[in-house]
Amino acid sequence: MRRSRQDRMVNILLPVGLLLMFAVSALAVLLFAARIYQSVAQNSSRNDSSRTALSYVSEKLHSADSVGAVYLDSVEGKTVLVLRQEHGGTEYDTLIYAYENELKELFVRADSSFSLASGRTVMEVGTFEIEPAGEGLLRLSCTDVGGRTARMLVAVRTGTGVAQ
Repeated sequence: MRRSRQDRMVNILLPVGLLLMFAVSALAVLLFAARIYQSVAQNSSRNDSSRTALSYVSEKLHSADSVGAVYLDSVEGKTVLVLRQEHGGTEYDTLIYAYENELKELFVRADSSFSLASGRTVMEVGTFEIEPAGEGLLRLSCTDVGGRTARMLVAVRTGTGVAQ
């Protein structure tokens, strides 16, 4: 009789013990996977910020691409990308530049005075640089606040070059 009572205890404790081991293992795997996902999501977000800034500038360049409408200028000692356009007989400039660790955009009348501080913040960046890279080409470089740098070479579609 004693043997059958021990057999019943073993028959109960063994499945319960195995169930507890499975539950603990599943929980450990779940926590490990969540930590990996969080790390991958953070790295992806960081990597995308500098590329997003370059893609934004590239799209702005292509949307304003016409003869004499794209040029680089120096304002307050900073290199500024100027995209000129005409509305109702008046010329307007869209200026894109880095100012105090932010990529900024400013839309002003071509003959007006302004301050770079008054631009609208597009996104936070570490640095943003733009320079001519040959006939009809601009070299863009952006470093995000995490120190990751992305570079892009953009062709001005009109092929007329970039005025400086």
